[in-house]
Amino acid sequence: MSITKTLFIKSNHNGGEHSCFSQNTSSIGSSNILLIEHSVGQVVDNHAHDEWHMIFIRSGKIQFTVLETEYNAEPGDTLVIPPNTKHSFKVLGEKPCHTLCLTINK
Repeated sequence: MSITKTLFIKSNHNGGEHSCFSQNTSSIGSSNILLIEHSVGQVVDNHAHDEWHMIFIRSGKIQFTVLETEYNAEPGDTLVIPPNTKHSFKVLGEKPCHTLCLTINK
């Protein structure tokens, strides 16, 4: 089975910090693992990447727009964005948003 559309997986709990890695960046073959801090109020305009993006929300709140669908994500939620899929985001609230981002080349 292959994923060809965006998946948004809501957390079933109200967990806080979810930290799995102590490094800022790691490389696994043709994949990368990034721990990212998005600043309060940060807005990133519509763009696309050549690789898959799996974004796990560790803390804070962030709103993604993928194609024309909005997803309000909070700690424990995961967003899977296929290659070449236009998306944008903005950080919500008064705290930074911390994410773990896994990129996988197609």
